[in-house]
Amino acid sequence: MTKNIYCKIKKILVTFLVGIISYASIAQNVGIGTTTPNASAQLDVSSTNSGFLPPRMTYAQRNAIVNPAAGLILYCTDCVNGGEMQFFNGSQWLTMSIHAEGDLAVVETANQSSISYRSARLNGNLVSKGGKLLLAKGFCYSTTPNPTEENAMIVSGNNLGNYSLTLDSLNPNTTYYVRAFATTTAGTAYGTEINFTTQSLTVPVITTNSAGNVSNTIIYASAIITNN
Repeated sequence: MTKNIYCKIKKILVTFLVGIISYASIAQNVGIGTTTPNASAQLDVSSTNSGFLPPRMTYAQRNAIVNPAAGLILYCTDCVNGGEMQFFNGSQWLTMSIHAEGDLAVVETANQSSISYRSARLNGNLVSKGGKLLLAKGFCYSTTPNPTEENAMIVSGNNLGNYSLTLDSLNPNTTYYVRAFATTTAGTAYGTEINFTTQSLTVPVITTNSAGNVSNTIIYASAIITNN
C-alpha cells in the first residue's frame, strides 16, 4: 500500500516537472491566436479579423511619462490629424508613420496675444514633422495677405508642440497677416493665415499750463510720451 502511494506521488512529481519544463520552453515564444509562435518572436499575435492596439494617449499625456525607455512605443492621438504611431529613441519622440516623399510637416497658427502699438506675441503649434528632418520653424508675417518665408522670423528648437515669438518694431494702427510655418527636407508647410491690428496712435494733444508753457503729448495705446 505504501509502495503504491509512493509510486503515485513519484508519477505526479515527474508529470509536474515535465509540465514546468514544457511551459518554460513555450514561454520563451508566447503566441496569441496561434499555438506555434514564430521562433524569432518573443510575442507572436495571429488574427484574421482583428489587430493589435498599443497604448493610446494624447500629446500632453505622452509628455507626462517619467523617464521613458528607449524603444517605448505608443499611439499619440492628437500629434497629427488622426493621430500617429511614435517611439522614443532615448532623447526624443519620433514618428513611426509611413510618409510619402513629398509629405510636409503639419503646423498650426494660434491666436495672437499681448498686442500693443509696437509689438505682438505670436503663437504656433508644430503638430508633426511629416517624418522628415526639421530645418526651421517660426512665423511669416506681412502687411499684405499670404506672407512667405521672405518675411520669416525663426524660432529655435525642433520639438513638436507649442511655440511663441514676440514681434517688435511694428507700426501702430496697422493690420498684419501671420502664418506659422515649418520647413523640412520635404519642403515648407504653412498654418492657417490670421491677422491682427496693432493699437492706435492718437492725434497729439497740445496743452498750455499756468506758466504759459506748451506741452505736446502723444498718447499711445500703452504708453504716454510727453515733449515739453
